[in-house]
Amino acid sequence: MGRFTAAELLALRERLHLSRPVFASYLRTNPRTLENWEQGRAKPNAQAALLIRLVEKFPDTVQRLALV
Repeated sequence: MGRFTAAELLALRERLHLSRPVFASYLRTNPRTLENWEQGRAKPNAQAALLIRLVEKFPDTVQRLALV
């Protein structure tokens, strides 16, 4: 599960039809951090990157994260 680009992360969020604050809450981060990732100003740590890859491969994971 390698790294991904800022554009890929933004495309994933848009494909899931989620706002930045909602997607950030599912990833257990704040919207500003997610914005920095999407703009390429910062990169997610290994745990966040893995979670994002899981959401990418299994989109229903997002709905499950909402319940946690």
